[in-house]
Amino acid sequence: MSKYCETCGMIHDVIIKEEERTYKVKDIEITENLYITYCNVCQNEVYNKEMELKNDIIMFNAYKKAKNLLTSEEIKKLKEELEWVNQFMTKY
Repeated sequence: MSKYCETCGMIHDVIIKEEERTYKVKDIEITENLYITYCNVCQNEVYNKEMELKNDIIMFNAYKKAKNLLTSEEIKKLKEELEWVNQFMTKY
């Protein structure tokens, strides 16, 4: 995979490393393993939209768990279960 490196001013191959990072999400500090993209030439961090979106989901799910809220996946699963129950109940 190649991305534009602002430090080099060119498009280079990148590597993605899993690293533990801590960020403030709303009112609490959250520490999670995130996917960080680095330039293969200068080793500086490079913006990668796909990894940023993936990391956002990881951080917000960690926040929801810390606050005892349902994650997006848990909500989807419950919705599917409720749809199944509704289908079953309408038959009888």
